[in-house]
Amino acid sequence: MISEFGEELGNSRFKIVKALSNAFQERGMMPCLTGDIGLKIKIPDLTVKCHFCEDYVDPKMIIEAMNPEDVNERIFFCNACEVIYNNRMRLKKET
Repeated sequence: MISEFGEELGNSRFKIVKALSNAFQERGMMPCLTGDIGLKIKIPDLTVKCHFCEDYVDPKMIIEAMNPEDVNERIFFCNACEVIYNNRMRLKKET
């Protein structure tokens, strides 16, 4: 997990975390996630809470994306809930 960056970095912080995550995963390591307000990690097993279904899942099953309700916030959801996210993003674009 990467702690929140200063506001002066803006959306660049998400690009930095994405680059780190890709490098980690290429080496078989856990993905890197942005330490944003919505991130909930269960200790000691390090599972991550899905924003939509609220299940705790393996971090490798988590997708990090922009919150359709607040573009400055990140949300974390499991692969199974990706359809929900895509539908909300589609609805947001239509409004």
